[in-house]
Amino acid sequence: MWPGDGFAFLDLHGGAFLLSYALFAGLTLSIAYLVLKASDRTSVSSLPLVPSDPDPIEIAYLAGGQHNVIRVVLYDMIQRGLVEFDADSRLRPTQTSAHPGKLTNLEEHVLGAVQFNPRAGDIYENALLRSAVRKACDPFRAWLEAQQLLPPRTAALLEKRILQIGLSALIGLALLKVLLAWLQERKDVGFLVLLTVVASVGLLGVVAAAGSDRLSKRGNAWLAQLRLTYSSAKTAAVARRIDVSGEPQRSASAFDGACLFLIGLYGFEILLGTADEQFAQLFKRGADASVSACGAGGCGGGGCGGGCGG
Repeated sequence: MWPGDGFAFLDLHGGAFLLSYALFAGLTLSIAYLVLKASDRTSVSSLPLVPSDPDPIEIAYLAGGQHNVIRVVLYDMIQRGLVEFDADSRLRPTQTSAHPGKLTNLEEHVLGAVQFNPRAGDIYENALLRSAVRKACDPFRAWLEAQQLLPPRTAALLEKRILQIGLSALIGLALLKVLLAWLQERKDVGFLVLLTVVASVGLLGVVAAAGSDRLSKRGNAWLAQLRLTYSSAKTAAVARRIDVSGEPQRSASAFDGACLFLIGLYGFEILLGTADEQFAQLFKRGADASVSACGAGGCGGGGCGGGCGG
């Protein structure tokens, strides 16, 4: 029995088969994307209430993950005079940090990380700091998961399975055609091999894109609700740092302690055009944020969030 019996398109040659394979690859990629997107069944109705006293670290973790937390803690410590940028735009502790008073465990790890004089984007590579941030954010992650604001832990397994099935289909069909071509003593399979590589890379991209969201559908809806609620507070906080001529007030920090959570919520783009524009530019250049400055002890004490309104 001929191996291609029952599969008429395997008997196609040249451009006809390549077109059929391209359509098959497109269908495979489309199904993979739709399955991954449909796997998020979280509801956007009955969202959690918007906190009137937001915890800066929790907000930073929600909006941007562990890197965001590190950035906001650093920004707070720079405002408090414990960390600074040197002439080479590297982070370093200040003289004040020799006697900083009480620091949280997370702040101590941040201070330890800047002892090595890293550039803005390099601080994320510190293994001890990453571990401390992960531990500090575990309670937030647990709450976010309980509220279905994060993708389920099974999402990564589903992505892996979709990738395995898709690659098996794409490569398996191509190998079968190559085998048939070999049995027919045909050697014009170069374009098929190239198309298979392109389709496989495309599948990798589709899976990465579909699974790139840190938040679930419900989580993105809640984040949007938070940003809408605090939009007037953001506008007011930025406006206070611009003088009547439209120039930033270079003598003042862009945000005082009560409003630091806004940086974690909206990102460091809101520092552009303020006294702390350099901070935003260096971290944007370096890579991928908020502790309250209301007191020396706070790894996110909610009591500092209320001053910005909401």
